[in-house]
Amino acid sequence: MQLKPSTAPPFTTKEEQEQDKGIKVSPSAWKWPKSWPYNDDYFSRRQEDSVPLNGTPNLSPIYDKKAANALAEHYLRFLPPSGSLLEIGASAHSYLPPSLSPSRFVGVGVNEEEMAANPALTDRIVQDLNADFSLPASAVPPDSFDAVLIANTMEFLVKPREVLRETWQALKPGGHLIISFASKNRVNEERQIKIWGNMNDDQRMWIVGSFIYFACAEGFIELKGYDLSEGDSKGMMAGLSGKTPLHIIQAVKNEVPKEGGGEENVAARMKAALWTVSSMGAEDKALALARMFQVWRQAGSEAEKEGVVQAVSSLPRIYAVLQEMGNAIPLQLKALLATRVAVHYHGTEEELEQLRQGLGLSEPSPDFWAPLGKMTGMMNAEDKVLLLAECVPLHAGKEAEKRALGELVPTLEKVIAVVKEKCPDLNKSDAQLLGVDLCLTDFLHVAEEERRRSFLSWVGSLNEADLREYLRERRNFKGEGEKMEETEREKVVS
Repeated sequence: MQLKPSTAPPFTTKEEQEQDKGIKVSPSAWKWPKSWPYNDDYFSRRQEDSVPLNGTPNLSPIYDKKAANALAEHYLRFLPPSGSLLEIGASAHSYLPPSLSPSRFVGVGVNEEEMAANPALTDRIVQDLNADFSLPASAVPPDSFDAVLIANTMEFLVKPREVLRETWQALKPGGHLIISFASKNRVNEERQIKIWGNMNDDQRMWIVGSFIYFACAEGFIELKGYDLSEGDSKGMMAGLSGKTPLHIIQAVKNEVPKEGGGEENVAARMKAALWTVSSMGAEDKALALARMFQVWRQAGSEAEKEGVVQAVSSLPRIYAVLQEMGNAIPLQLKALLATRVAVHYHGTEEELEQLRQGLGLSEPSPDFWAPLGKMTGMMNAEDKVLLLAECVPLHAGKEAEKRALGELVPTLEKVIAVVKEKCPDLNKSDAQLLGVDLCLTDFLHVAEEERRRSFLSWVGSLNEADLREYLRERRNFKGEGEKMEETEREKVVS
């Protein structure tokens, strides 16, 4: 998908600018596409690793005096006087105002000599985040920093979303992420990601804002953009004054909702569980959350309801498998399958492998998925998805469930034969659907083995009118369920 940020971010009103010095883009003004708008080529660099970033140290400041003072003044407005700070891309200068005395200031950078020359840092971590974006948990524990600073570093990160998710984890709720850049930076310019060199400063602000949004969605709030450049030089005339144009994009870490409360809080908790998930697009999340919320409302006990909320965290692993299917499964069916599996998911690799086999991503087992696929070949995609969703969790279920699953293939074969014999005018699709539905409701999920053993006898006692009535009821139930799910989706999205 080609990015065309041909216009600058939407500007704020004069009133907003007066209320917040230097603000250019207010939280309500950002507009984003539905999905990540960049391809991998945007993050390649004009010159790769032939010039190591940890080579000859650069001890000179990147920002000139006026830009440095503007950044220090901005820090003074938003940073606590003695809080804990983390700097990504730390080097010889951090531009903190002298009045700030952080209790701890951890720097993560590629050049040890540069960081050693920085008197503000209390701890140094030498790490190339392009090679390994995971911050060490021992030195950077979750929810431990009042602010994360990133100065003239975003243009070098080949995995900006992943790095920003790490910063989100490190921040305390309510902590600030403050990213600054100067368009006149010529240090290691050949190592900048491609997209950076092709854009003007306004577009770069939008790009950095999009990195933050697509990294954590609502996990970051109060996303703002600031232009702290002096003078009126804009566009083609920018930089001719000799001053360094300085831009800042910042956000605040949102607080994860606590347990308890009513439906609104439950919906918020479900959303929060997916803030940092990249294997699901915005529409995937909305559809899946709507279905999970419906399951929550239908749960009986409080323990069951809490189990549904916890099951939301299983969705990313399941979607990672489903994304291998590309667009072969519509979004609605993908959400249906994912939520059905998630609610009963035991967290095992075996379940994910069974899901792959059922989808045809792995070689289907000759004793289960292969024959099951042949017997249900005429069913439509949605009904196949429902069958798949019922079967996958049982492979890791209780022993009784596994036994029933092992008997499903021969039982279904006999039931479909009975349906065809008693309803000779029924088309193959409906015959297979009716056979599957009877097996799912009256055989597969029946705990009593005696009742399962009598299942085929019961099916044999049904006449054509009984079978057609079951099929009619099944269609009506499905239609009512679809209307209910659409209503719940609208509630959760809103």
